[in-house]
Amino acid sequence: MFEDAATFGSAFNVYYESDLRDETVPTRPYVYILDANIEFEAKHLPAVVAWFRFSHRDFQLGGPALWHGEVSCEVYGANRGDREDIAAAIAESLSSSFVVNDYSGGSPTTWGTASIYEDAAGERWSLEFGAVSDELAVQGTLLNWVSASSRFWVKPD
Repeated sequence: MFEDAATFGSAFNVYYESDLRDETVPTRPYVYILDANIEFEAKHLPAVVAWFRFSHRDFQLGGPALWHGEVSCEVYGANRGDREDIAAAIAESLSSSFVVNDYSGGSPTTWGTASIYEDAAGERWSLEFGAVSDELAVQGTLLNWVSASSRFWVKPD
């Protein structure tokens, strides 16, 4: 989903988990794209942490079963501008379909195609700005947080 840095246009230089681990010095403006359960320090903001959930569902009676996916992109900005620009770039750029790759063999191979769909309210993405307690707000990082979520069907090739 985020392999193509073009998702963010030319607005941000995109870095990944390997860059974080190698302590690559990012060129501003930048964003880190990280998998869930990766620890990082506030000095590495802005960052997007992606959480995925998959389920195998029957699409229609007697038809083939497809994979249904949900994604939540937790956007942590260094400031409110970062937060809003990055969340908007995700929602605007990833609004139709994307390729799903299989990394089990080391290098990526195409496994299928995912299609983002509209929910009952006609939305492809929802952006929820989180409210945090005073205790969590002291450090400041979570004040610039938004959760961008969407749903999609995956058709294996």
